[in-house]
Amino acid sequence: MSTLFTGANIIQLPTVDSTNNYALELLKDGKCFEGTVVWVLQQTEGRGQRGKRWDSTPGENLTFSVVYLPVFLAVNCQFRLSQAVSLAILDCLRPLFKDFGKDSKQIKIKWPNDIYIRDKKVAGILIENSVQQANLSSSIIGIGINTNQTDFPKELPNPTSLKLELGTDFELRDLLDKLCKNLEARYLQLKANQADSLIEEYLQVLYRLGEETQFIHQDVEITATIKGVNSEGMLLLETKDGQTLKCGMNEISMVI
Repeated sequence: MSTLFTGANIIQLPTVDSTNNYALELLKDGKCFEGTVVWVLQQTEGRGQRGKRWDSTPGENLTFSVVYLPVFLAVNCQFRLSQAVSLAILDCLRPLFKDFGKDSKQIKIKWPNDIYIRDKKVAGILIENSVQQANLSSSIIGIGINTNQTDFPKELPNPTSLKLELGTDFELRDLLDKLCKNLEARYLQLKANQADSLIEEYLQVLYRLGEETQFIHQDVEITATIKGVNSEGMLLLETKDGQTLKCGMNEISMVI
């Protein structure tokens, strides 16, 4: 793999409760270095955002965690890491769509960091950070990409996969190698203090930016337009009556 450190050490497991949990134990025991990847074929207790469960058919999807040590990143800037990881997944997936003659612009980032193809979710990210004083000390980045799965539980509202979209199976290790390269490139961009370009790129591919959309806010359905995201990662909305809202992840959900 042509990376400096991301994926230089890949721990492949047949099954584990959660790759993030496994990576955290490695960190606690001092048994992994920056860029270590924990890749598993079956997660029995995979986790997504907002405490939701991440369901994945064993062996059909790419599920892994990568460990970074972003000690250069202040706690109040931690959303930049989420932006970098989201963009790295787009960097990986968009060329695949171009190779198959598909419109790669249909792949977007749904705030804060889900990856959508049109109105369907193809990938999710769960980042768990540890803090030392005013900066991050470590980050465990869990990523799940629906790859070769074509049947999903009925309770999932809007899933899709690369196979459903492109009509072919993908080799999971090849996809992992590509993604490790993209992750490292975006991480190094962040480390080089090029956050302004990351923020600009993120907004350019933000799902439903500038569109009137339905949301559930404090248990009430509202209509609002996405205006952007602030430096702390809060979603900026403008309601139909001209109010401006700044919303954290647990305060609002989009109706799709």
